[in-house]
Amino acid sequence: MYYLLVYMQLVLVTPLLYRILDGGKVARLLLYAVTPALLVLRYALGLLGLGQMHLGVFCGTWLVYYLLGLEWRDCIEPWLRARAVRMGALVIALLVCLLAQEAEGFSWLAFGDYDLATTQLKLSAMAASCAFALIAMYAPRAVRGRVASCAPLVALGDHSFGVYLCHIAAVMVFSKVFSALGLGGIGVALVQWLLVLAASVAVVSALRRILPRRVLGWIGFE
Repeated sequence: MYYLLVYMQLVLVTPLLYRILDGGKVARLLLYAVTPALLVLRYALGLLGLGQMHLGVFCGTWLVYYLLGLEWRDCIEPWLRARAVRMGALVIALLVCLLAQEAEGFSWLAFGDYDLATTQLKLSAMAASCAFALIAMYAPRAVRGRVASCAPLVALGDHSFGVYLCHIAAVMVFSKVFSALGLGGIGVALVQWLLVLAASVAVVSALRRILPRRVLGWIGFE
């Protein structure tokens, strides 16, 4: 449930973030540097064998995504358009980041740090996520309209927060099942991912039909 704590922190500091962003280029750069600095600190502790900081519950770890949202319309999108940045360049950037993420993951695995190998809290993973977010927001209006009107995606979006809250339980169940069957590999991982998503959506859909609306609002399933 760490996401809820992060969300509350971001809501509380939003007025301060706007003040810092209005403070000039240096203040803005320092704000954008918070997330990379925390990840580098995490790397350093891992390399020194001092264990990992539990940064997932601190909003600064996820701040770069929030800043992209805050500044997209007024700063980031105009900056990209003024420099005639093409969608192809962003797609290439995403592919490079994904390759870097694979390389970094296997490097940490070879080093013996499984947590850093698999976590999303690493520089290459966050760079890839930021690149994907930029592509989604920078896509032509017609493309975004088609995606936004796609019924399966709309339904998945309506269930997404509930899926986020319950998918770990589904992951644990299917992981034990596949492990008991002795199944593994990339293909099996893809099948497991699809099953986890389908099961999570099914659970949320069923609960939305059964539980009172007030309860659904409390647990984020509405």
